Amino acid sequence: MATIVVHKRSGIRYVLIGTGYGAYKSQLPSVFGGSVFPREETGEIPLAAVSDKAGNIEWILTDELVVAEVDGQPPHVWLEQEAEPVTERESDEGGLPSPPSRGQTAGGEDQAQSYELCPGCEHRVVSDARECPSCGLVLIVSVDESEGST
Repeated sequence: MATIVVHKRSGIRYVLIGTGYGAYKSQLPSVFGGSVFPREETGEIPLAAVSDKAGNIEWILTDELVVAEVDGQPPHVWLEQEAEPVTERESDEGGLPSPPSRGQTAGGEDQAQSYELCPGCEHRVVSDARECPSCGLVLIVSVDESEGST
């Protein structure tokens, strides 16, 4: 299945391929420093790669798009469902739990694992994880490591 987006101004429907940033940097000589101390301007422009009916790829500003469908369902269907906790294995692999199938609600089973947010990057991690799989921040210092530092 796919994510379908609609261009706000034209109403044209596209298949969302991915998102990214267009980056730019410009340098102009300054009034006092000339080329030694140029005036620099940099920035990023959020863009989405989309495909039309003919398969042509276009880059469109993300502010000009709205999501119409995700895997054949409107976005509110996905957002109203309870999220399944990420298992430790999925977390280590950087994956997310698979989305629920049509007509099925997520999170039907009780999970024995508890989760917390990493204080460094706010990624959801298992409560007893030694380090964050996203940013690598050490979350639990073992007793062996802390005894040697006295």
